[in-house]
Amino acid sequence: MPTNLSAEILVDEGKKLYGLGKIDEALPKFLEASLKNPTSAEIFNNIGLIYKKKDDPAQAENYYKKALVVKPDYVEALNNLGVLKANAGEPLDAAIYLKKALEVNSTYADAYFNLAVLNDGEGNFREAIANYKSFLQYTETDDNNLMDKIRGRIEQLSE
Repeated sequence: MPTNLSAEILVDEGKKLYGLGKIDEALPKFLEASLKNPTSAEIFNNIGLIYKKKDDPAQAENYYKKALVVKPDYVEALNNLGVLKANAGEPLDAAIYLKKALEVNSTYADAYFNLAVLNDGEGNFREAIANYKSFLQYTETDDNNLMDKIRGRIEQLSE
């Protein structure tokens, strides 16, 4: 029990540091937490986020996949792999991961948004509109600027 508690403390410290933009200080906290709790998909996903922020997509992918080994239906890692693949110019793989995330959780707004952006970029505007609308339906963001931009994009695509 103390091992998991200390892992939780390390994760909390890592999240605080990450939130402050101190990713080089956050990374060792998460790495130590992963040694104390090697069955936490959340910890591996967070390490992946740090490596993505450090512009190391190979390491980010490695840790997202570790999260999926621990928990194959971990929606955040599926979504993050989808984004990573989209950024790498691999739209088919990106779509597979994002759709898998939505199979796991059909109300996961981030995956709808990322799939919409992918569809939009590929010229699949009908799907983009549907996914943007699903994002608007399920998101809990209070970023009105983002919401207005998405509504505007839906209008543009609908013309």
